[in-house]
Amino acid sequence: MHPVPESLPACAAAFLEHLAARAYSQGSLDAHHWALKGFLAWAGDQHLDSPAAFTRATLEVYQLHLYHYRSPRTKAPLGGFHPC
Repeated sequence: MHPVPESLPACAAAFLEHLAARAYSQGSLDAHHWALKGFLAWAGDQHLDSPAAFTRATLEVYQLHLYHYRSPRTKAPLGGFHPC
């Protein structure tokens, strides 16, 4: 078993390395990288810098952030869903 990295960026890098070793497509790797980049930016804004800093409540706050997120360019929600 591998030791768990102590910083969020190190965890993200280890996760992407794991996916690459399992032969995930470049498109999947790019999508995960994009999602992790956004998550790491949000975590940094919240002053959360290690995996130990997260609780279920913290992740629920992030889930709400994603729900309310709108593209700065198009103002569309994630996934491009446009309600009637």
